[in-house]
Amino acid sequence: MQKMNRAIFLVLIIGLLWGCNKDEERRMKPVLQGFEYSDCGGFKSTSIIAAKEETEKLVIRAEADGYYKFEHTNVSFNCCLPAGLSANLTLSDDTLFLNEWETEPGNCRCMCLYDLRYEIKNLEEGNYVLCLMKDSVTRGALSLFFNGKMNEEIEISELIE
Repeated sequence: MQKMNRAIFLVLIIGLLWGCNKDEERRMKPVLQGFEYSDCGGFKSTSIIAAKEETEKLVIRAEADGYYKFEHTNVSFNCCLPAGLSANLTLSDDTLFLNEWETEPGNCRCMCLYDLRYEIKNLEEGNYVLCLMKDSVTRGALSLFFNGKMNEEIEISELIE
């Protein structure tokens, strides 16, 4: 009977430790959610240069502990998007890789400016390098301190390539 009690006790301890580790893994992994994007915004151009005349910005605001809202405005993509736009986030060491892309490449001969909005949750406070990507190609990066008071407005032209 004593061996059985020890076995049950060990199983409970192992299960508890395993469960705690799984909860911690979920809590630590930042997640991108609530992705949405605007319509073309009434501006169409046959030239990428003309489409970039508007200042492209990234605004990051803390909403709650570990929860941040992102607004990426005046992002140039094809004017016809058969399957829309997408974004994802990965964390590697202290670098956040934020990738935005056309879900299915548009085939029109014009560009539009779009506004993208999304949230990142479960991001621990601290210094991170934010690497902004478009179609898996790095556009630039910068170091940011994510905390509960964060309110950053970044011109994309200021990113370090």
